[in-house]
Amino acid sequence: MMLALGCVLSLALAVDASAALGRDTLVVDLGHTTGRQITHQGSGILYGFSADATLPPSNYSRAVKLQYWRGGGGHSAPGYEVNQGAGFDRLWGSAEAMIKRAHAEDAAAILVICDLWAKFDGGAGRGKLPGDNSSWVMYDAFIDNIIAKVKAMDSPAVAASIQYELWNEPARGFFWRGDNEAAYATFLQMWSRGFKRLRAAIPAATIVGPSIWGGADPESAPGNKTAGLFNQWLDETKASDTFPSVLSWHVLYDSSNTDYNPSPAWEVPRLQSCLKQRGLNESVKLMINEYGGDKAQQGPSSAAWWLANLERYNIAGCRSIECGE
Repeated sequence: MMLALGCVLSLALAVDASAALGRDTLVVDLGHTTGRQITHQGSGILYGFSADATLPPSNYSRAVKLQYWRGGGGHSAPGYEVNQGAGFDRLWGSAEAMIKRAHAEDAAAILVICDLWAKFDGGAGRGKLPGDNSSWVMYDAFIDNIIAKVKAMDSPAVAASIQYELWNEPARGFFWRGDNEAAYATFLQMWSRGFKRLRAAIPAATIVGPSIWGGADPESAPGNKTAGLFNQWLDETKASDTFPSVLSWHVLYDSSNTDYNPSPAWEVPRLQSCLKQRGLNESVKLMINEYGGDKAQQGPSSAAWWLANLERYNIAGCRSIECGE
């Protein structure tokens, strides 16, 4: 399938109406292509599947050519003690089912590690976080448990297909302990510690992060409240040699906020400039692993805009399911 120029515009423009208003006539040639294959970069999901990953039926997921399945069992075992027994095993069982389903459909499975840590339902699981009281015993055991589960998988090829997302939205109080500097500094320690522990055990591991909420523009664009935290994370990855295989962020915003521009045309050049300044890999794979979460972005026009931009800039994308925001 080739990428046709203006295929969306052709559905939206009425040439006769434009002419009647005295505007120039726009002619769209649907037979002209860019000569580039579509890779369906924006065809990814955050959960949106059953706990055992048997639903939706594969004819639906294959029809939209899903490229990325993102989750960590977080919808299967609410309210359990961190890294303990049956609770963790239920979470892992759900995550493993997702990993196997994704691999069977030639897609990537993004394992959201913090969802294996605890069920984040507005309270449960946030009582304990990695690095609390400067202790890393529980976190180290947690990562070792994941490593053991991966190495015990019956198919090395399936295990090798996992992408490890070390945490979700670390600059947001719901998944971490507030937005204060001390709490975020602990996250940065966790990032380096988890990264090195995973890579030591699984040298070829694809590591994803930081999955920060609020955009990835490091130049403090209007409306971007997390730019300074994003810069701190970049500095940590440089200092500790823990820059990820996939650089991820979220674009979840109120559509009425006209001060914030979520377009890749705005964010990507600034991000790449910041990476260059630090001597970090400018060609790193980019991923917006939550996009389109606002209710106003749930319509066909918004979907077309996102899919076109993710494809154009070769950015992997996972559709957010937070349509209540």
